[in-house]
Amino acid sequence: MFGQNQKKCAHGQGIIVFANPCLNGLNKLIYNRKIKQDLQQIFCTKMSGLQSLLCQEKDNCIDRLLIDNSNNNLNNLDSYSNGSIKTQKSSVSTKSQNSQASSNSLLAVEDLQQKYLKDLKSQLKSCILTKKPPIKFKDIAGNDYAKKCIEENFILPSVLPNLFQGKPKPFNKILLYGPPGVGKTMICHAVCNELQATPFWVSLADITSKFIGESEKLLKMLFDLARENSPSIIIFDEMDSIGRKRNGSESETERRIKTEFLKQLDEINSLDEKVYILATTNMPWELDVAVLRRFERRVLLPLPKKQARLEIFQNFTESKNHGLKQQDFDYLSDLTDGYSGSDIVTIINDAFMRPIQELQTTKYFKKLKGNLLENFIEYQDSQVERIYYTPCLQSDEDAEEINLYQLDPKQIILRKAEIKDFKESIKNCKPTVSKKFLDYYNKFLEKCGHVEQKDDMYKDQLRYMTQIYF
Repeated sequence: MFGQNQKKCAHGQGIIVFANPCLNGLNKLIYNRKIKQDLQQIFCTKMSGLQSLLCQEKDNCIDRLLIDNSNNNLNNLDSYSNGSIKTQKSSVSTKSQNSQASSNSLLAVEDLQQKYLKDLKSQLKSCILTKKPPIKFKDIAGNDYAKKCIEENFILPSVLPNLFQGKPKPFNKILLYGPPGVGKTMICHAVCNELQATPFWVSLADITSKFIGESEKLLKMLFDLARENSPSIIIFDEMDSIGRKRNGSESETERRIKTEFLKQLDEINSLDEKVYILATTNMPWELDVAVLRRFERRVLLPLPKKQARLEIFQNFTESKNHGLKQQDFDYLSDLTDGYSGSDIVTIINDAFMRPIQELQTTKYFKKLKGNLLENFIEYQDSQVERIYYTPCLQSDEDAEEINLYQLDPKQIILRKAEIKDFKESIKNCKPTVSKKFLDYYNKFLEKCGHVEQKDDMYKDQLRYMTQIYF
């Protein structure tokens, strides 16, 4: 151009023209303008190629970022960015290698997820009762209405499914509520024994986790596992720990667990698999309204009536050494108005401990031989020759001062528990359920209970408690 010196650019993409110092004035201005235009053309050509290369390398860069981030090593980003802008041939090779590495990483993540889900499922499988409890409905005194509801909605449909084809559809969710110690847990054990289904015994600790979002997964996985093992029954002990009323003080995790729980309760209604839900609570008035609505049967387990108390005394003293007669059982059942089943069992244990307490404090024993044992043990053998010892008073005939720990344990005979022991135990063991607590159940029964249970039964119990406490 203009007969001046020309030199090729090192990259071979254009010509750089050097100004001739001999040019002056207008020719020099035009000459320099042409140089500027040539430089702009070279720069645009280079930038266009760079942009094309960056577009091709975009996915590869992202994959490398993910890999480096998983190894907590982001320092290689700059070196990778600098090294990626090389020849097209090397970039294609690098992209292929990193794509393979990314695929391997995704497979590794999937394997970890599968192992993690397997561990969660193993954790939930520990809720399955592998051994049936040794309790049946016939072993439970009282609570006839609760046993009737469970039999007609859980047990009968599993034994005679043909009766429920068509419109008759049994309820698959039952809530048992009542004071502590009335037999809610015993009924749950009896259901696990008599119902031909896989039992899941679940508490709040089994479905909660310290990781955000994992509790809901555990709850959903629990119901999925129950469907896989259908027919099955899920027993939620202490339901108020899961379904308590919603308020402003609960955490986000608690709200999500409750929402997932309500969702799962709704879904089992439309399933072909048989999944039963049995829940227990001491405080039904603390449950959320949405939770109560989903339990079609809300059954009260009241304090035992006289006949039930009589059966409890007879059942729990049947195989023990005592001297009670039928009139004694009637008398004891009258004395324990307002006591729960658990309270009565405590009285029985306390009464049978009294002969042992006497053994610890006594210093005098007398020998027993042959037929003299009939007042202490029920099965007798007139040919018994072995000598036995029993506690006695110092004034008793043949009383000997002997150290208890010097005797052979097989030679020691305890006296039978008598009616006086049970009277003392009743004085010593007070009812654990207060009148105020019973009044809560009475109000809840009127508001949310069933007509079949709204009789004078609870009013009588309130009268008993009024006599005891006031």
